[in-house]
Formats: sequence, structure tokens, C-alpha cells
Amino acid sequence: MKSKRAVRTRRSNRGTTLIDLSIACMVIIGFAITALDFGGAMMAFGITDRACRDAARAAAQGSSSTEAKRLATAVIKSYANTSGVLSSPQVDTVTFNDFGGHPPDGVSPFVTVTTSARATVLAPLNLFGHDLLSGNFPMRKTYTFPIVKLDVRSYNLKEVSAIYSCDIYSFYPSPDPCSK
Repeated sequence: MKSKRAVRTRRSNRGTTLIDLSIACMVIIGFAITALDFGGAMMAFGITDRACRDAARAAAQGSSSTEAKRLATAVIKSYANTSGVLSSPQVDTVTFNDFGGHPPDGVSPFVTVTTSARATVLAPLNLFGHDLLSGNFPMRKTYTFPIVKLDVRSYNLKEVSAIYSCDIYSFYPSPDPCSK
């Protein structure tokens, strides 16, 4: 027959184990919610980054400021309503700097695109009545690309074609027609 003291000790250990388990579960759930929020923020950052890069790349194909803005906006529309985590990205600014067709030495024409969106927190974290993570937060990204669409009417086409043909021949062994 078991003594009362042994039964009481076993029940006390069960109670302690239950309390330890409940505290550990709360800590693990807190870590899981935080990981979910940071994962959602990283996903939203990746989408915003990719949308801005694609918009800047498209704007670099334009030959004027209005065409660059139109191209960037068209690309951004493909990212509309990507997820519940991120609002549709928008083009904030497009800076088209072609230096009026006469860039200074060592500087190439460029276009800068800035986009923005609002990311929503997936699982709001409230600790002892204080909101640590809640609501939404802004995300903004800026990319700069060189303008690649050149106005070929302003260049001597014979010189340009000679340069490109010499680049092709430089891969082949002699006789090299460009070495003359």
C-alpha cells in the first residue's frame, strides 16, 4: 500500500509539469507568431523590390520622361493585388535624366524609379496590453538603371556598325579585320 506522502508528491509533480508545459507553449507560440510576421515582412519586401526593379528596367527602355513613366506604371500593374500581405505597389516618382541628349564625359543617361506599397502584419503581437506588431507599415524602394534606348539618328551609323563588327571579330583568331 502506498503512503499518502508518495501520492501527494506524484500529484505535485504532475501539476508542476503542466505549468511548465503551458509556459513553454506560450513562449513557442510567441516565437511562431513573430516568425510569421517577419516572414510576411520579408515576402512583402521581396515583392516590392522585384516590382521596383522591373519598373525601372521598363522605364529605361523609354525615350522620353512620359514614355518612361507610362512603361513603369504598366509593369507595376502586373503586381496588383499580389497577396493579402501587401497592397498593390504604386509608382511614386520617375526621374528621367538623359542630359538633353548630351551627357557629360563619363556619365551615362539614367532613369530612377521609386515605388511604394503598404505591408500588413499577419499576426498582431500584443504583450501585456502593448501592441508590439500591429496594423501595417510602408515599404518604399528606389532603383536606378541606365537608359538603353538610344536615338540612333544622332550617331554616325557607319562608326557604330564598325565598332560592333570589330567586337564580333575580336572573338576569332587572326586575320582580324579590325586590327588594321
